Amino acid sequence: HTLTAAHTTARSTKIHQMPPRIAIKCAWSGARQTIPSSTTLTPKTTLAELLEPIRATLPPLVLEQGELLYVRQCIKASEWPSTTLKMLGIGMEDGGVLLTLQLPSSPPPIASSEPTAMEVDDTPTSDNMTPDQAIQLILSSNFDTDSKECILTLCKMMDNVIAKPGNEKVRCIRLSNENFDGKVGSRRGGVEFLLAC
Repeated sequence: HTLTAAHTTARSTKIHQMPPRIAIKCAWSGARQTIPSSTTLTPKTTLAELLEPIRATLPPLVLEQGELLYVRQCIKASEWPSTTLKMLGIGMEDGGVLLTLQLPSSPPPIASSEPTAMEVDDTPTSDNMTPDQAIQLILSSNFDTDSKECILTLCKMMDNVIAKPGNEKVRCIRLSNENFDGKVGSRRGGVEFLLAC
């Protein structure tokens, strides 16, 4: 048998039209649930339709008031019936997609005329921060590429200190150094990490 151009095009179209594998990460537990491959997905599939196969495994509060996160977009449960995969930028040619499902964000506190106890902010400051807390601050406060660049630079600096413990040059940093400022000094958590060490 010889395949005609039409048959070849039809076969390659089928290969490219395979729906993406979509996993839902539950932010409150860290568990992941994969949308069954038997679920029919098209660009017009809504988020409500997407979640239908795993609906029974999700807490009712999430289904009523939860939020789905995808590529810095937050879609509230009330918007799931009208939000399609295409609107999120999820294409049918995408390989694997991870959506994060989270409990509703807590509403801002309502102002009261009655005095309340003062809340104490126990967020670590640069004076009492551990290196682990500083790394978490870097990761949570900066874009991924900036965080990676900052942490890699900090690792190189620490390697130099360990490799040359007696060399004062590797233990001193000019904060005005343009390279240091661009990679570490201007990143939230970078200087805090050095102070913690």
